[in-house]
Amino acid sequence: MTHTLRTEIAADTGRRPTAGAFIAALSRIWTGIADRAGPYWRIYRQGAAGDPELQRDWNDILTRRRETMDEIARLVPPDGLHPDLSHAAVTDTLWAIANPDVFLLLTVNGGYDLQRFESWLRRTLTASLCT
Repeated sequence: MTHTLRTEIAADTGRRPTAGAFIAALSRIWTGIADRAGPYWRIYRQGAAGDPELQRDWNDILTRRRETMDEIARLVPPDGLHPDLSHAAVTDTLWAIANPDVFLLLTVNGGYDLQRFESWLRRTLTASLCT
């Protein structure tokens, strides 16, 4: 996962991106993933509401997502990153904001198209993480 992400971000930002450029590239990549996976997330989430086994699976997916966000947080360049943020705070911010439920809320219920969602995600993560 992180090797592919590094490659895609490097293609967007060059070899030494700032935190802001990294977040912009990450927002683009994550929006593409969310667009492809969103319908499956929605079905899985709805099924998990009434099936304890699916609920356990969904919880496992969320745990793995947090682990992935932890790996991604390690890749965020320090240049432009808010200096008072711990690694855990960066991880939690990425995990909470770049979240399947947030994507579905804004696109399905909020009427956002992908461009608007990507822009919102980029602005929100930048405001939360960057100086």
